[in-house]
Amino acid sequence: MDPEDLDRGPRLEPQEPLGTAARRMGRWLVARMRYHESGTREGRDPEELHQMRVATRRLRAMLAIFGEAFDAATQQALRLELRWLASVQGAVRDLDVHLMAMPRWRSAFDGGEVEHQGWDGVEQRLERLWNQARVELLEALDGERYRRLVELAGDAFAPELEPPTEATAGRLDNALPGLLRPPLRRFRRAHERFERERTVDAAHRLRIAAKRVRYATDMIAPMLGSRARKPLRRLQRFQDALGELQDATVAAALAERLAKQELQAEAAPSVLFVLGQLHGASMAALEQAPSRVRRAIRALEPRKLRRTVGRAARDVAMA
Repeated sequence: MDPEDLDRGPRLEPQEPLGTAARRMGRWLVARMRYHESGTREGRDPEELHQMRVATRRLRAMLAIFGEAFDAATQQALRLELRWLASVQGAVRDLDVHLMAMPRWRSAFDGGEVEHQGWDGVEQRLERLWNQARVELLEALDGERYRRLVELAGDAFAPELEPPTEATAGRLDNALPGLLRPPLRRFRRAHERFERERTVDAAHRLRIAAKRVRYATDMIAPMLGSRARKPLRRLQRFQDALGELQDATVAAALAERLAKQELQAEAAPSVLFVLGQLHGASMAALEQAPSRVRRAIRALEPRKLRRTVGRAARDVAMA
């Protein structure tokens, strides 16, 4: 597939059968995943793994949205195996993100010789963990389980060889309201939960629910028309804002994980000192998270988002 086609993705047609649209989307996402596999194997550019992982996660989202287009056994097998692959990819990707954050952490906390030695030690430990995770990722990509996953996806997303079933023959435009209803409902519930609890955990669930809405709408955005463009752009900005919360959560967890390992190994005090700095700053950021999330929610206007996207989908179905 041409790289430009990989970037654009298939343009789903409102009148095409649901099953046909789902398989075309699946073939494109598998092609994107495989396209970035070689760069992931080389390991020179972290963006290659990031893009391969995004394609993997969007495949899982596609199966959740277009689930009725596939038989239950195939859908369950694919989602299970894609979850495994995303986990293996995530172990390396998280460490890529940590290593890319090192210059920022150093500039924020590196005030003297002790801090300098400490951050050198942290970076060495992250690189060691990265190398270990890379070995596991490459073993997974070379293994039988990944080969079977690619084969299963190829069979599931192949062009129709048999007449469509009643579930897959219906037009995509008529199915749109039903396809978007579950992610929009989950987003509403996550928003309501955050408003009740105002906790970091509730904010994290809201971020995930927003991501699922974005994945779903990205697949069919051209069909929703101009009315939905602004709300969907606000949704992207909302995700970016909550991504900072996720960064602080991951940094705090990393500091705790490494500190525990260092205490067991009787590590250099300088390493423990800078890990304490990182953990303290991350926890301070998390304490401010609820108020920052509320500001992001006000900018998003979630009720208007749900109403506009839902109405746009119904208008497509009625056209």
